[in-house]
Amino acid sequence: MDDVMRLAPGALLRRSLAWIVVAVSILVWPALGNPTVYPVLVLFLLALFLGVERADLSWVVRQRWIQLFLVAFGLIAVAFSLNATVPEDYGHILDFLVLPLSIPITLLVMQLGPRFDTVRLAQLCLASAAIALAVAVYGSVVLQEGRASGYELSPIQFADLAVIMGFMALGGFFVGGASRHWYLLAGPFLGLGAAILAGTRGALLVALALCVVFVVCYVIFHPAKRKTKFRILALLAAAVIVSLAWGYFAASSRFLDAITVATKLLQGSEIDSSSAYRLEMYSSGLRAFLDSPIFGHGWTKQLESALPYMSPMGQEGYRVEKWGYIHNEALSFAVGAGLLGLLAYIVWMIAPFVGLAGIAPDRQLSARIYFISILVIGLLVAGLTEVLFMSELSKTLLVILVSVILVACRDRKGLQQ
Repeated sequence: MDDVMRLAPGALLRRSLAWIVVAVSILVWPALGNPTVYPVLVLFLLALFLGVERADLSWVVRQRWIQLFLVAFGLIAVAFSLNATVPEDYGHILDFLVLPLSIPITLLVMQLGPRFDTVRLAQLCLASAAIALAVAVYGSVVLQEGRASGYELSPIQFADLAVIMGFMALGGFFVGGASRHWYLLAGPFLGLGAAILAGTRGALLVALALCVVFVVCYVIFHPAKRKTKFRILALLAAAVIVSLAWGYFAASSRFLDAITVATKLLQGSEIDSSSAYRLEMYSSGLRAFLDSPIFGHGWTKQLESALPYMSPMGQEGYRVEKWGYIHNEALSFAVGAGLLGLLAYIVWMIAPFVGLAGIAPDRQLSARIYFISILVIGLLVAGLTEVLFMSELSKTLLVILVSVILVACRDRKGLQQ
């Protein structure tokens, strides 16, 4: 008999809620953007009232990656408390409340059951990339937007997340019977298509980095024969070239400008104003960090503390564009919360890999390594030219996906060991 049929009503309700919340988290964000987060977190908290086993809670709080999330939150809370100048500044601690909420998130993810595994997550990520492309096409063709995006979501974050989701879809190739899931190959190209229509240059850097991650993981972990691996890699390389060519001729040449900018920097040539603003912000941000290196200037005072070090051209550019942040994740934490914030960011990014190391090897091990590598490296590379964690969506997706990968994408007998 199916295990679902044997569940008590309360357990069945928790499992159904877990499936719904995880699916909504992964599928709805391309259309609804940042507002997706709030009902999702409410549902995670609601699950606590449906009953929590003491053994489950004890197991969750003992996980090293959960403990590191709590350490990161504590470091941020201390920094923001020390650099607060008005009562409202303490409220920015709540911007990172998703880190301690990793406990109820993981408690609900534990209820997904054996039918949720690596392949299910890969399929959801594939669907997420497809929805992102559909949203981008609608925005470009129907709404005639110059740079497509979701509701209340910047084109840059939209593109970065679409590319990451597309590459995560390939995680289904790293388990047994992967040959049945050839359709997952479409994932990166769906995400890349959405990024091209969003017209963001940083997403190309993310895609290139994740291509390298996939190739390395595929060569090391995939059980296929060497000839088969070379054929698949050659096919993927050809498809990437075709996608980029389509992006250049039919969609947005701006998407490929990252290569042009990098070439000009190496040659010492003049670059475009947008890139020049970023370079000025990086250098001025470093100088602002040195003014308050321990606990920073405050989460919303990053730009205010860095602008005096910028040239008149840079200051005018930021005034015209109305940017309110530094375009670099690590530097943003350093200026906003000092060394405490930078350490929190590092701990946050290391935590998923610590979680990987704490799981006994099973048949889904390679897929977990791939998923975590794509997710974390994708966000790190995206954070080189953008700040994703000033919005709720990116950091909430990270915490939810890490919980799903480390808890649901493992053989059930490995839980609570």
